Amino acid sequence: MISSQTKDRILSKFVSVSTMRCATNIKTDCKAHDLTSAEYSAIIDQFEKMGLIECSRYLGGNIMICISVDAHDFYSRGGFVGQEMLLKANIEKLGLELDKLAKDLAPEHLATAQKIATIGSAIMSAIGYFH
Repeated sequence: MISSQTKDRILSKFVSVSTMRCATNIKTDCKAHDLTSAEYSAIIDQFEKMGLIECSRYLGGNIMICISVDAHDFYSRGGFVGQEMLLKANIEKLGLELDKLAKDLAPEHLATAQKIATIGSAIMSAIGYFH
């Protein structure tokens, strides 16, 4: 499974270079991150779709990467782990707000609030799958 920590380690490698360009090889560099070449390639593709990098692909799995300023900003704000933590915190906050709402509602709206609270609880339990 590809974790947020793994994606942050790869992104860290890219943003830590002294220039805005670097090279990688799908076939060899995947081993440094304990990934298959398909997983490593998928991460590179995701970075490119997110606008964090631009790639020029060559034979043999070689890729020339141009790192965007957005990649540096995203990484400095916590990267993928930070994004995951923010999502978790927002979902937890939603759960607390739903619990409070259920307590504050009039009895005739209690059934609807309980349904919403159940959905919130299901979301909260799903958070466990992020770790």
